[in-house]
Amino acid sequence: RSRNTLFLFLEFLDGFLDVNRPNYGEDDLYLDLGVEYTYTHQAANHSIGISLRGGHQSASHKGTSWGGGVQLMTRGGRGVKLDYAHKSFRYFGDGDDKQAHILGAALNF
Repeated sequence: RSRNTLFLFLEFLDGFLDVNRPNYGEDDLYLDLGVEYTYTHQAANHSIGISLRGGHQSASHKGTSWGGGVQLMTRGGRGVKLDYAHKSFRYFGDGDDKQAHILGAALNF
């Protein structure tokens, strides 16, 4: 039974890895890592999806991010999507972490 639960969890889990070597700056090589878990509930005439996201960029001026989203769709393809993200980062040469809150919305029609 636990094997089926683990498979169900991994079915909705996406991971991302990006290796970068820019031609400029002090950082020779840095990684972007991310993960997203999305669960979608299908009903007779609509679907509801919930996503949770997290990530980290290892470059000296980048940082961590996390967020989530909700998507409501009808069988006809109409719907609404709402997203939120929180990101921390540093300006070049500045030792203080900065914060950004990002909101997004989309309409499908």
